Amino acid sequence: MSLQGNDLWRVSSGGFLTHPPLYDEELFRRKRRPKNPLKNLRDQLLPDWILKMNSQCQNTSFPGDLAMGLDIYELVLEIEDAFSIRFPDEVATRIRTVGEVYDYVLENTNVVNDSSACLSAIVFYSLRRGANSLGVARRLRPADSIFCLLPETDRRRFWTKLAEGTDLKLPGLTRPGWLIIACMAATGLSSAMVAFWVYQGTQSLAASAFSFVGLAIAMGMVLGALTAPFAVCPPREVKSLRGLAESVLGLNFKRLSEKYKGYQPTDVWMALRAIIVDQLGVSPDLVKSTATFTDDLGCE
Repeated sequence: MSLQGNDLWRVSSGGFLTHPPLYDEELFRRKRRPKNPLKNLRDQLLPDWILKMNSQCQNTSFPGDLAMGLDIYELVLEIEDAFSIRFPDEVATRIRTVGEVYDYVLENTNVVNDSSACLSAIVFYSLRRGANSLGVARRLRPADSIFCLLPETDRRRFWTKLAEGTDLKLPGLTRPGWLIIACMAATGLSSAMVAFWVYQGTQSLAASAFSFVGLAIAMGMVLGALTAPFAVCPPREVKSLRGLAESVLGLNFKRLSEKYKGYQPTDVWMALRAIIVDQLGVSPDLVKSTATFTDDLGCE
């Protein structure tokens, strides 16, 4: 027996029957669904050929690397550059966990491993010698806090001198969290007020949206330049000198492995973890061999 109209019950993906619709669904969609002003604005501003292309893209299933999320795609590019390897499309689309990436890097790295050099130790001792030459008298240990390395004042100059003295690329210093939040709040509030004022005067949603976006971009650039001298904090994921050494190793692995003609498997792991932490902004504690990029590390 075939059912039609309001007698037709849906079957969910799990195989369970749901409650039959109380209204004609198409009529319900047309009459009750609220309009999306942003979609209307988009349809007014964008050319027809762009809208047509967007509609085709949304209805198309892309194979291979096009199905890969942008986060993972950018991460793969960084790993390729760091270890001088290439991930074929069929390999990149199959990778799900950090351990799978680590195994592939170990098997396919092009760096000749002719010595027993431990790059993580080389990086740490280079940082310690550089800090001592800049006046840090304390005997630094890997477990020490990153703030044992940084002076109370003139941190930006110290960081630049440390990079020059060790000939290593260091992670950039960041602004304090409270300053970032304050700048974002000021930008959002000011842009919203101006956009509301523009809308009140013009009754144009397009003009209001453009004023909001334009002012937000302009304020972001100005505040970014004005607050640059306040970028004196270590990266959020770097809490100890061990973490700093890992981060520096990730930024310099290719050059160091070629210079010392060797590495240890632990060096590869530490460098890989530092790259993942830097690219995805996750805690180092989450980067384990069994961690999946989508479920555990939040890749899109």
